[in-house]
Amino acid sequence: MKNVEVKFLGIRHHGPGSALNLKTVLENMSPSHILIEGPADAQAMLDKVDPEDFIPPLSLLMYNEKDLGQAAFFPMAEYSPEWQAIIWAKQHQIPVDWIDMPQGQQIHVYDDYDHIPDLPEWQRDPLGYLARGQGYKDVEDWWEAYFETTQSDDIFEDIESLMQLLRAESSQGDTDRQNVCREAYMREAIRKTAKRSKGPIAVVCGAWHVPALKQFDTITSVSDKAILKGLKTSKMKSIWIPWSYERLSKASGYRAGVKSPMWYDILFRHHDDPSNQWMAYLGFGLRKKGYDIPPSMAIDASRLSIALASMRGMQKPGLTELSEAAISVFGYKDERLLQFVYDDLPIGHKVGNIPDRSEKVPIQADFEKQVKSFRLSKVIDTGIVTEKSFDLRKELHQQATAFLNQLILIEVPIGSREEHGGLGTFKEVWTLKWQPDYYFRLIEAGSYGLTVRSAAIHKVREAVNGSEDVTRLLMTLERALDADLPEVLDSIIDALSRHALDTNDSFLLLDMFNGLSKILISGHARYYDESVLAQLRADVILPVVARFRQDVNALTLDKASEVYESVLLADRYLYKKPIASLASQWQTELIAVGLESRSVNAVNGLCLRLMSEKGKISDAQSLLTLKLVLSDTHDAPSTVNWLEGFFQNNFLILLYNEDLWNNTNIWLSKLDETAFDAILPLLRKVFSSCDDGLRTRLFEKVAGKYESLWTDKQSLPNEIKGSIDDLFA
Repeated sequence: MKNVEVKFLGIRHHGPGSALNLKTVLENMSPSHILIEGPADAQAMLDKVDPEDFIPPLSLLMYNEKDLGQAAFFPMAEYSPEWQAIIWAKQHQIPVDWIDMPQGQQIHVYDDYDHIPDLPEWQRDPLGYLARGQGYKDVEDWWEAYFETTQSDDIFEDIESLMQLLRAESSQGDTDRQNVCREAYMREAIRKTAKRSKGPIAVVCGAWHVPALKQFDTITSVSDKAILKGLKTSKMKSIWIPWSYERLSKASGYRAGVKSPMWYDILFRHHDDPSNQWMAYLGFGLRKKGYDIPPSMAIDASRLSIALASMRGMQKPGLTELSEAAISVFGYKDERLLQFVYDDLPIGHKVGNIPDRSEKVPIQADFEKQVKSFRLSKVIDTGIVTEKSFDLRKELHQQATAFLNQLILIEVPIGSREEHGGLGTFKEVWTLKWQPDYYFRLIEAGSYGLTVRSAAIHKVREAVNGSEDVTRLLMTLERALDADLPEVLDSIIDALSRHALDTNDSFLLLDMFNGLSKILISGHARYYDESVLAQLRADVILPVVARFRQDVNALTLDKASEVYESVLLADRYLYKKPIASLASQWQTELIAVGLESRSVNAVNGLCLRLMSEKGKISDAQSLLTLKLVLSDTHDAPSTVNWLEGFFQNNFLILLYNEDLWNNTNIWLSKLDETAFDAILPLLRKVFSSCDDGLRTRLFEKVAGKYESLWTDKQSLPNEIKGSIDDLFA
């Protein structure tokens, strides 16, 4: 092989220190060719990069058109060393190639391969293991402290020596089939380039790979080809898409993400004075949030961070020192400020841009056309959370909200509608936010249809077919109505009808009735014939009413607590949209259930309260039922469950109804200590919905009953106060 200098530059993906040191090395060595760890089957996308027009953060998206489940993102920020290597090569007009194993082969590496080693922690994650051994919470903090804040000509030699040592110690772990295959492929690519290159070659790769790739001239080509022989290949499509700092962060779930993309941005751009720049950025962000942070405080915080770094033996403060200093100076123990400093501001809101997005599937073109027509382009371009109001009396606004609901159905939820207090309002308020990976979700949805609308139709039909989840069916029905998709409504209604016919669960039917009632009352069915939904609603409630009494008596205590809200909601909906033939029969059933005193639960208590409030059960009947329920014939948990239904959101009656107060008091006083301790958690649950003001008034009423026992006029005896505190805790 021709004697060509090959320099290996082991970097950390998304490392600003690596990027800065890389630029220095490239300037000094003036390579004739740059090779970068990146999928070789996306070389055409690398050739398209224009330093003037491509604005990071960006991501290469690769996917198999025949199987969209096989996809991968390769994000890059401005401070990603790979991106800086690409830009340097383009600006100096020298060849730059991706040399990693094609993604179309990587997805098949483990096909027909049974042995995936179960390695110990120090072999699975040697860098993380080393970092934790030195007292760092994760490898990112450790790497930043040693490498990202350091500019040195020798840094890559230091990194190589460390990787050589770690790989030697974990040599038994070099059985990761994917790594073995990738490194074999990259060595072969280096050999081919070395044969034709007329000058030095720079190889930019993840630090871990350097020791293996340096063996390109000692390990034979025959050996590497044998490793790669027989691997399957799939054709992958590649496109560039805009990315964002939010999606680049670890908080997004991205495995190689960083804790603070914005800190790395500042560390890259202002590496001579990062701490002052970071504190200025935090101060500006906090002022926008309403905090009074003058420049002098930012300077003090910067000085404190530098002092902390010096005490910890660091050349420059890292994100940990900066955050601790900011909290100490800006607002110690302020929970909202803590969130801004630790979670929100460090991520940043930067979004990349690609001027030529000609690589599109049909659904993307349809999406962009509609985004433009509904004036939503700003949301897509900035990625910033935006609130937008729509007036449903206007046809264009109706179409816009239908489009947003169609996007939710195809799992591209760029907007969420805020729930409003009123019913049937003509105004809708949406919170809009674009995420860069939605581009891929659009591509995935493209397998269902060429337009957003057609994809939503087919997606709904697939979801409805054979679905056993009534709650999900109701949500899909509501969304499909709002999305103006009459083509799918009949199939959803048919599915709900089948469930209504097949089930003997009254309370499942009750949930279905409530869901249909909500749709009818709130105006979701504005694009559809309401009579169809109204008929289904009536069909669903009929069997519920017919056997309500017997089904309530058969409820377990846990189930009674679960269905309590369903019964309460159904009672409200029956009167808002009355079904004349059933209203009186419904009340008859609720009266009978409310007066039941032999087998009691939360629904019995609720029915007594509802019918008493409506004047269908007299005060005398209510008091008699209460006395029977609170008699010794019932076990205490059943009684407490009944009280839960009776008192829920209605504790004023306990405050002002002396008969109720006294009878409840008598029942409690008859319980022995063991029984009281057993039901105390249940009693706490009963009173948990009581607001603080009313709880205080109930406490004061209890205190008044024991006025003669006061030792002074300020406090109750400890034993009484302790019992009350236990009850209302």
